Amino acid sequence: MNLRNIMRNLLIVSFLIVSLFILNQNTIADNVDSVNNTKNNIENSILFGFFGFIQYGESRGTAIAPENMPEDNKGASYEMGYGAGLNVQYRINEQWGIFLDTGYSDRRILCAKKDEFGFGSWISDMTGNTLNNSYGPFDDDVYFYIDSFIIKTGVKYFILTDDNIKPWFAIGVAFYPWNASYMNSNRQKVYGNQSGWAIDLSFLNIGIDMNIDLGDKEKIIVSLFADLGSPSVKLKFENLFQDGWTYTNDAGEDLVGIYKFGIIMLFGL
Repeated sequence: MNLRNIMRNLLIVSFLIVSLFILNQNTIADNVDSVNNTKNNIENSILFGFFGFIQYGESRGTAIAPENMPEDNKGASYEMGYGAGLNVQYRINEQWGIFLDTGYSDRRILCAKKDEFGFGSWISDMTGNTLNNSYGPFDDDVYFYIDSFIIKTGVKYFILTDDNIKPWFAIGVAFYPWNASYMNSNRQKVYGNQSGWAIDLSFLNIGIDMNIDLGDKEKIIVSLFADLGSPSVKLKFENLFQDGWTYTNDAGEDLVGIYKFGIIMLFGL
């Protein structure tokens, strides 16, 4: 089983566990001290929920790029990627909280079109033919994929302490197991693959929490957020497209999109 499948399976299992907690929150609440049930705020409580985001970013360079695209895709935009996962928070008081995110990010950029060639400045070095920097034609579209599992933890500071609207920012540290690959559109044919992990500080996180009263002293929190920045890793692919061909991306590539915008839904248990 490859790293990408492992990351997705971990996320699915985590979703199932938290879903069971949420589905049984009323049963759990019956056994909680009645004082906690009558609180109008959510401080000193644990919150579980889900998050999703869309992400944008540009490539620093791929091994090949379609004809009429920037050389090696440098500066070209990735397709709009996505991310999803679980969020757990502990509210210390009205202004401070601790959070843990576990999630998955998936994005790709087109490198060659079906029945066409891909063009890369390094190919002539591999072939010894300085007049030819193309490879193909391909029998399917070829993409460069980056898949990352995200584990992030840190502290959250609420700028305002209003019961219903609470702007915040957060700082923390994130751990990213990742997999980068060149594959066709259905991921069935692999031209090159590489995996690794990275650790990075996360300090460009801002958002706003909105409390939604459901009645009977039940409420959920909907949070809109922006997460800016990404760790970058250098890549080296052995035997890419052909045995003996080596492609190195010294400029590095962002593991997730630099610009991420999303929503969190939190439930008090």
